[in-house]
Amino acid sequence: MNPDTSPIPGSAGLTMKQQTARVLADAAYAAGSAQGLAAAREVLAMTAGVTHHEAAALILWDGAEGRHRDLLSDGYSPGTLIGLGDRYAGTPEHRRMRTTRYPLRIDDLPYDYRKSAIFHEVMEPDGFVEGMSACLFRADDHSYQGMLHFSADSPGRFGDEAVELIAALTPAIARLCADMFNPPLPLPADSPPRVSLIDDEGRAAAVAPHEPVVCVLQPSFQALLRRFRASDVKSVRGLWPSAEGWLTIEIQKTWDAHLTLAPTIRIEERALRDPFGLSHRELDILQGIARGDSNQQIALARSISIRTVTTHVERLLQKTAQPSRAGLVALAGRQGLLTLAL
Repeated sequence: MNPDTSPIPGSAGLTMKQQTARVLADAAYAAGSAQGLAAAREVLAMTAGVTHHEAAALILWDGAEGRHRDLLSDGYSPGTLIGLGDRYAGTPEHRRMRTTRYPLRIDDLPYDYRKSAIFHEVMEPDGFVEGMSACLFRADDHSYQGMLHFSADSPGRFGDEAVELIAALTPAIARLCADMFNPPLPLPADSPPRVSLIDDEGRAAAVAPHEPVVCVLQPSFQALLRRFRASDVKSVRGLWPSAEGWLTIEIQKTWDAHLTLAPTIRIEERALRDPFGLSHRELDILQGIARGDSNQQIALARSISIRTVTTHVERLLQKTAQPSRAGLVALAGRQGLLTLAL
């Protein structure tokens, strides 16, 4: 796409700043009036008149799964999209954006990013030589929602107007992401458990009068079930993250002649009964502490700042009235606040 031959429709005679202001107004209107993925797609399409990019991607931070995933993209190969997710989130460039909360161009860096391994392995194969990225934060609670990436096949493509436009649009795009993937309401603490039986071929059957469990829908839980089936462990209990929040799950090896004559697995899941009032993020941080991770390791694994982790750790110690991380982990074990592990 050539910036000289790709004007904004109806923009003849407008200066670049006027064009940018018009795109910002139109995109803000689209973000407020449209819904879901269509709104995000429309907003990104409008930016092309100022950014003049060959490729763009909206990468969502999936807190329930603890990973980044491609939400919307155009112009990138599958391999490049993978590299622009969790791998890019672990780079110094991403940490810089999280700190400054401002878009970052390749040429804004004080070193030659084009000599880096991630550039050669992720960007170069697609023929891109220029890039601009931005982290997405909600305006109300400042929570991290994901990333925007733009790439071009010629240098100097992203001018100051492009940077200012993306900086102004990121809160609206972050809100769209949060609205599209707002998790369902947590299970009420007094609700009955959900129960399922899993046969030796992985088929699930609900146990009347209970509703079937939902944890088995996650590939990561399926992997845990395979490890459990292959082990000598007869039963295990612990927490598991879901879109509804943290669940208390108990898994047992049993027999059920009504389902199959082979050994089956019984899974029971309940809403977490947490006596300390810990938030979803605090419970997540607690799991990192229990694994022996440092604050820096916890921060890198979750794409958050060390300061944020330190604040969460302090709140965990205050809420549980524990003087140390060791005491916190011991208490979590007694209270059943540690995740399932095999």
